[in-house]
Amino acid sequence: MPHYTEAIEQNNIEKKESRKINNSLGKHDNKHIFKNNGQYGTFYTHDKINYKIPPYVPEDKIDFELVKNYIIYRQEMKGKFSENKITLSESD
Repeated sequence: MPHYTEAIEQNNIEKKESRKINNSLGKHDNKHIFKNNGQYGTFYTHDKINYKIPPYVPEDKIDFELVKNYIIYRQEMKGKFSENKITLSESD
């Protein structure tokens, strides 16, 4: 029977290894899109940015194309909002 501290260390190692397991859905812009399970549910990572699919989308409907389109949409919206801030500050 392992000592108490050995059991805790083994448990911590198993948790770290389980966090390292990422499932690649595919590539977009030559960078992988990973599906991850976190404390608050499933999220997707692309180019070191995390994306959470809205909760009204059923898990069984989420595939590579949906996630890729969602990432493109979010990037476009971020670009539009940053452009608006620049034009507002220039007009002052």
